[in-house]
Amino acid sequence: MPPRGARLALSQTAPARATRSSKYGVVFRVGKDKRAGARLRGVTRLLQTKIWSNGNLPTQALFGGEKKGRHWKGPAGGRKRGSAVDAQVCRLASLSEGRRRAAKKLHLVDLIFRALHSQGMEPILGQRVVCDAARGLGTAVDLLCSRGDALILVELKTGYSGNRTLAATSGGKNAKMRAPFGSANDTILNRHCAQLTATTALFLRERSTLERLSRLGLKRVEAAVLYATNEEVEIHSLCEWWSRRGERLLSVLAL
Repeated sequence: MPPRGARLALSQTAPARATRSSKYGVVFRVGKDKRAGARLRGVTRLLQTKIWSNGNLPTQALFGGEKKGRHWKGPAGGRKRGSAVDAQVCRLASLSEGRRRAAKKLHLVDLIFRALHSQGMEPILGQRVVCDAARGLGTAVDLLCSRGDALILVELKTGYSGNRTLAATSGGKNAKMRAPFGSANDTILNRHCAQLTATTALFLRERSTLERLSRLGLKRVEAAVLYATNEEVEIHSLCEWWSRRGERLLSVLAL
């Protein structure tokens, strides 16, 4: 069970919030006022232009054999399914374990919570916004969990049933990501690790939040990418190689 007060602490200390715009989609703004606050640049789009290579991912990386089901057919089916899973995970994360277990869930959502339980990860809160107001950067943590004295930031990814470690190619060679990840191949897994690196670096800037969580017993911050398909769930912990480049990554994205 997560430490008592952790969910409230994470909610109260959020430095920004997400709103929906018919023109821009999800918009991040500083502060808690729904109609005011400086608009932040989304990290995901910045990664595409500043960190990803100009290479092309092979078909085996982009497409796997997963059957999404009849409800998610069509070119936008995968995106719709991902949004539905994110929304349900966010809502159920705030419930007690008993109410969450009894709730009606999408198949993928049920797989996700079962996988978290098997890893000893207790959900606390979903879709918690993080930002660097000075640099104008913002994004959201898909799911926050606890395990022992660690708070774990989880990046949820549905689908991606192809080979996530196949590199994009350019000129017949494996394409590399841009600095500060210049030695890493440009793969789907590495792209998502880069995204999680930025999210974690933004959260770690919240010193007062970290101090409050430490008093509640959550003294460390870890991070992981979780892939969910209809067949399986994989969890990839973010290693030190990525996390120690977090501040450098934020500087690049802010340029």
